[in-house]
Amino acid sequence: MIKLSIIYNKDKEDAIKIYKELLKYLKYKKKFEILDDKKLSQAEYMVVIGGDGTLLRSFKNIKNKEIKIIAINSGTLGYLTEIRKDKYKGIFENILKGKINIEERHFLTISIGKKTYNALNEVFFNKG
Repeated sequence: MIKLSIIYNKDKEDAIKIYKELLKYLKYKKKFEILDDKKLSQAEYMVVIGGDGTLLRSFKNIKNKEIKIIAINSGTLGYLTEIRKDKYKGIFENILKGKINIEERHFLTISIGKKTYNALNEVFFNKG
């Protein structure tokens, strides 16, 4: 069984629709185990459904830096969420066949005083 966790933007109608379709699809395939948020560290894959903001916010939950991210764009434009909403099933078919392309990304680690933060794409500083 391939273990994965799913995070989706609960405020976007398209993201909710894709999430529900994906759950049905994965249950039909019977090769995937869907883990809840408490078991995210055990997941091989994390599926993020939404836009770039959803993807960036989801990184605060990642403890396993070896996890593979599948970022499905539920809108029209995404720089980080490149998988189109009508093409995601092919990604899971390729995972089952062992035919996946992995783009490696690096975390940024930012230390301010005694606090440390992880980031994926950017860091924003403000006075607050």
